[in-house]
Formats: sequence, structure tokens, C-alpha cells
Amino acid sequence: MGIASFGCGRVVDASVEVTMQIEGFLDDLPELDPVIYHELTDYGWRGLTQQGEVLEVKASNGHAISVPSEIIVAQNGRRIGRRAVRSDMTVDIDDYLTHFNAVVSLYKDNRTDEALIESDATLRAAPTLRAKFNRAMILLASGRWAEGLHEYWQCEQHAPFMRPRAQTALCAGIPAWKGEDLRGKRLLVLHAHGFGDTIMMLRYLPKLLAIGADVVLDVPPELQRLTKRWPLHRFGVDYFCPILHLLRWLDVTPQNVDGSPYKSVERMLANDWHIK
Repeated sequence: MGIASFGCGRVVDASVEVTMQIEGFLDDLPELDPVIYHELTDYGWRGLTQQGEVLEVKASNGHAISVPSEIIVAQNGRRIGRRAVRSDMTVDIDDYLTHFNAVVSLYKDNRTDEALIESDATLRAAPTLRAKFNRAMILLASGRWAEGLHEYWQCEQHAPFMRPRAQTALCAGIPAWKGEDLRGKRLLVLHAHGFGDTIMMLRYLPKLLAIGADVVLDVPPELQRLTKRWPLHRFGVDYFCPILHLLRWLDVTPQNVDGSPYKSVERMLANDWHIK
């Protein structure tokens, strides 16, 4: 269920190369999430971004440094975007980092109740996207799937957590399925997370047929042999749904997971594997 991706939320205390001098034509650079709070330090200044990264900006040669209204961010010598610098709220960055890192440590120790308390404290310190993502992971790990998937989906509306296939569907004008009546409707089910997630979730496709949906899939070539029963993506769909999020809209909980067999191994493949 993607729980291992919890670590993607831990982007703190990372030095980010920032160039303060804006030269040439940079209007074509993408806009990155803004700095929502900044503070002066002994070495320059640091800021907290909307996603939850802490940027450390150091003055050169000990000179005083002023905080600009915009910075150009570069990684490995290549400019990757422009970022507005604001102070939308007052944040104690050290307090935010203390709680954030406590969440990560407690989660790794499987102390999810304590991690959730620290997660709430992190969000009170600063409601960043990465802090929200980590809370969603904790809820999922705690078996609170409905809440966790709701918060997970909210995070997936924004970079860096938006899934490419979901973004493509939204750009094509296809609305996300949010539990609407599917009788007579065509639902595009997307492979949007891990291969294991999709394989496990195939068990729930017959439930979509049972509630009247016309189901089509968008999966990578590696999974098409497992999904050949289901038609691949074609035009004219009414809704889309990342396959993992079927858990939420089909009201699946840890207590009612369908554990019955749903895939069989092809005999010719089994014989071939046995020979090898």
C-alpha cells in the first residue's frame, strides 16, 4: 500500500543550492512551491517551503545578506525553478523540525500512536504538505484506511505526490471518481502506485462490475498479462480512479478485506518455471 514511501516525506535539514542573483531570461523556469516563512540566521537566512523543505541560505565571505522576494533554485549547477519568498505565517522552524523528525523515528519503530501525536504537533507548528503526507501514512499503518486514504488523496493533488497517470487524466478533463453511482458509467482504473499495489487491488475489479460499472484499465506493459481479462484504456470514460483508492470508495477496511483467491497461475508458465 505504499507505506514504504513514507520516507519521501523526510526532506528536512537538507542544504539546497540557491543562487540569489537573477541573470538573463528566467521567465521560463517553473514556479516551485513558495517559502512560507523565513528567518535570519548567523550565517544568512533559512526558510520553510510550503512542501515542508527547510532551505539553508548562507552568505558568502561573511557579508550581510538580505532576504529577496524571489530566489532561483539550482541543483547540481542546473537551475530548476523559481521560488517566491514570503512570510505567510509565524513558524518556529526548530520546533517544526523536532516534531517532524520525531514522527519519522516513531514511525520506523512502529509506535504509530505516538507518531500520530507528534504528527499533529508537526501540523500545528506548520501545516506543510510533507507533514500531511506523513500523517496519512501513519493513519494507513494504523488501519484507519478511510481517514488515511482521504488525507493521502489530498496530498496527491499537489507535487511531488501527484501521480503522473492521475495528472494525465485530470489534464484530459476526466473527473476523479468520488463514490458516485457507476451504473451505466465507464470507470478508468489507473495503475498509479506500486506494482504490488495494483496486483493486490485487482481482486476488487469484479466489485466494480457488480455495482454496474464498465471498467477499463490503464496499466503498464509489465502487468497486461495479468489484466488481459479487462479492456485497456479507451476513450470516452466518465471517471478515473487510481486503483489503490478503490479501497476508500468501496468501503474496504482491514476487517473486511477480501482474502479469497482472485488470480491463478497459468499451467504453461508453471511448467516452464519448474523446468528452469
